[in-house]
This record gives sequence, structure tokens and C-alpha cells, in this order.
Amino acid sequence: MGVSSNFDFLTAQDERLARLGALAERYFFDDAPSALIKLRQLAEFLAKEVAARHGLLPSNNVTFDEVLRTLRLHAILPREIADLLFNLKRLGNEAVHEDVGTAANALFALKIARSAAVWFHQSYGGKPNFKAGPFIPPRPPVDATAALAAELEELRKQVHASSDEAAKALLAVRDADEARLKALSEVEAHKQDKEFWEAYAAETEAGLRKTDAALKAAQAAAKAAPPQQLDLLAQLANRQAQQVEFDEATTRLLIDEQLRAAGWTVDTPTLRYAAGTRPQPGQKIAIAEWPTDSGPVDYALFIDGHCVGVIEAKRGIADAPGRLGQAKRYARDVRLAAGETMPGSPWMQGLDRFRVPFLFVTNGRPYVKQFETKSGIWFWDARPTGGNPRALPEWFSPQDLSERLDQTENFDALAERELGVTGFRKRPVAHEIGITIHVEPNEAPIAEVVTEKHEQPIQILVGAIFLVAPGSQRQEFASPARPNIGQVLGHTLNHLGDDEDIAQMPAILQLLLDFPFL
Repeated sequence: MGVSSNFDFLTAQDERLARLGALAERYFFDDAPSALIKLRQLAEFLAKEVAARHGLLPSNNVTFDEVLRTLRLHAILPREIADLLFNLKRLGNEAVHEDVGTAANALFALKIARSAAVWFHQSYGGKPNFKAGPFIPPRPPVDATAALAAELEELRKQVHASSDEAAKALLAVRDADEARLKALSEVEAHKQDKEFWEAYAAETEAGLRKTDAALKAAQAAAKAAPPQQLDLLAQLANRQAQQVEFDEATTRLLIDEQLRAAGWTVDTPTLRYAAGTRPQPGQKIAIAEWPTDSGPVDYALFIDGHCVGVIEAKRGIADAPGRLGQAKRYARDVRLAAGETMPGSPWMQGLDRFRVPFLFVTNGRPYVKQFETKSGIWFWDARPTGGNPRALPEWFSPQDLSERLDQTENFDALAERELGVTGFRKRPVAHEIGITIHVEPNEAPIAEVVTEKHEQPIQILVGAIFLVAPGSQRQEFASPARPNIGQVLGHTLNHLGDDEDIAQMPAILQLLLDFPFL
């Protein structure tokens, strides 16, 4: 019995990584939690390998969390990839500690793990032009739900419709192997399959225990390498992250995760209009595929039974603000019962009558300032005082939208106000905050931020954006991945303090962006 998987290309980097992917695909058939655990292992090894390649892995015994934190603070790991690894870590942790995880979870994890692995191979394997081809669906579980069976069948169709002969051959091999097992008696088939994969898993685990030497060697090589070489490596990794692609189903699940993190109840496979899901008092819910006269909208947002927003969410959106027209059609044509409309509906904009106030467009990608129209979330308030469309770095929480509904001013005219992470708040004026940038040769700058409520300054690693030696002229430093300052500080502040700290982030960011050295 041979082993071929969607992760075979990783063999060129490290056979152990390819084996973890192959094991996860096998466990998908009858042991989803084990599949999730193997994919968490794969994600952790990828993160440690990246850290070692940049000389940032002090010990092989550091935790997955510590590695991700280090990579984030040094602006090495692109946000797109960090989000994938975080999802794999979360699902794997739940499988380890609670023995939970469905086949649908495992399929989602397999697809995003493969995307992260492709990025790693392109960025750190010297293969920037590598094309992975379509995802080959694993052997379907015997108890697959109708939705999962449909998704697996759609993946098969994508393989057959592609021009990738290698992918078609791998799918044919899998079909032949499944047919061979079906031809055997159930007992014999189970015995052969079990013996083979138990031996394969034991060999893989034995190999993983030998990774320390490889990681130490990569760490030592990075420490000896010129800084410019590491900077170029990080820049390549950042460019490749912009090319990561997902199918429609995976994109929707990633958006589910983003909305869930913002406080919405959401689950596209189950919380759908067609499945009978309806808004209820007390709920803050995103219902998928809500009907409109222009076709179903991807999500309708409800707070306490009232529709407050619609979301146009598509993988292929390259120009997010350009799709606001579709979101406007949904907001005009959405079908709502009398009790599901907001007070004040409809809102007039010229000849248009909008039944919901808030419109969103997203392609599921994290917000990156340099690619503002191609990433993040685009938002428009359809009320006459709502202002112009703009990009958001993250989703509004239900509280954010509730507070915004209470605002009646013209938002474009409010120069003294800014949107905080947890709501619409007064923006602190510049003299309330003091910022000092500390720089040392060959070190990333540190921002010391002092607010009225802090006697001791908050120290924030800004990221190596510009290197300025004391007393010298400003000189550009080729930074790892040219990080978005807001992204770096946003993560940092979330870990530093309470809501009052975070609420001051917009003013802090603006001062940093305006700081002469940055």
C-alpha cells in the first residue's frame, strides 16, 4: 500500500512534515480528532521552522504560542498565514484536551494546512513559482453528513475539471485503493489498513523526535547569515502570502471564524436560512444565505431579532469596494418580516431605499493597509449621516453596531472622534499621549507610549520599519515583510492592557504613523 497525499511536496523540505499531512488525511476517514491533532503538529513544526530560519528559535522546547508570539512581534509571519496557524492550533487544542472535532472541522483544517504548507514551500523551500494544483479530497467518512458529502463531491469535480494530470492521477490511485479495500472482507480490510497505518504512524513519530538537530542547524545558519539576506527572505514570504488562495467553502469558514471572534453567533454549514434558522430576541447572529429579491445574501446580521446589516462575502473579490454595489442591492431587496426591520427603516439615499443600515464586503483576507482595496472588510453606513465607504481592520462586534446605531452625527465630519476596537469612543487628543522612539543599531525600534493613566510607559515593539541610529540621518532599513504598523500594534495592545488602553490605540497609531522617523 503506497502513500500519496496533498502534502507530498513537503518531502523536498522534510519528509516528516509530509508524513504528518498524510496521517491527517488517513485519520479523516474515521478519527477526526486525531486528524486535527496531526495538523496541529504540522502547523507547530512549520512555525518553528520559520522561526529557526530567521534565528528566532531560542529553544526547541518553546511552546507553539511562544513561537507565534515571537514571529508576530518581529513582524516575520504574514497575517494571512498567522490566521491559518492559529486556527489549526485552536482546533488541535480542542481535539487534544476535549477529544472533539468533526469530519467537517478536519476537512477545513486539511485545506488550510495545505495552504500554509504551500506558502512555506514557496517561501522557504526555494520554490516561489510552485503550483500545488487542486486539493484532492480524502477518503470520505462512512458517516459523512449530506453537506460534507456534497463538499467532497465538489472537490472531486474540481480535480476532474482541472488540467492538472498529477492531481487526476492521485485521485485515481485513491479510488483504486478504496476499491481494493472494498473487495476484501470487512475484517481483512480493516486489519490490513490498521496494520499499515499503525506502522506508518510509529515511523513518523520516531522521525519527529529527531527534529531538534535540524532546527538547531537552521537557527545557527540564520544567526550566521547577513541581516539583508534574512530581510529578503521575509519579504519573499510576505509576497507569497498575498498569493494564497482558498476555495469558496474554506473562505466562508474563515469568515465565520472572524465573525465569531468579534462576538457573533455564526456557523455557515448549519445556521442557514434554508435550514430553518431565524433570528430570535436576545441573539446576536449571522444567518447564512438569507433571501433577497436579488438572490441570497451571504450573511444577514441580526441583533435582538432585527436585521442590522448584510455581508457580501466571496473568495474571488479582488476589488472589495467595487462590490459594494451588490451589497447595496441586497440591502434594498432583503426580505424581512415586519418585526425584523430596524426602527427608522427604510433609509433614503437618492432614489434608493435601504431596509438595513450597515453594508459589508469582504474576501476573507486580513486587512493590510498597503492592499486596502484587496483585503480586510469594506463598510458603508446606508443612513444619510453614515459617511463614505471605508476599509475596516476587523469586524464590528454587536456592541459596536448597537452603539453606532445610537449615533446621529455625520461621521465624516467627526475629525475628533475615532473608532476604537471595542466601540465608538472619544479619540484622545495628541497632548494626552507622549511617544518616544528608542532605536539602536541593528535593532527594531521600540515605542514608549505614555498616557495620562500610566505613570510608567508602555513599551511596544514597532517592528523594523526604519533603522535610525542615534544622531544619524534617517535611513531606510529593509524590514521583514514591511509590516503594517497598525497590525503589529493592534495585536500588541490587545495583549498589553484593558479596554481603556485599547481604546486609545487609534490616537497612538496616528502619532506613530506621523512620527518623523517612521
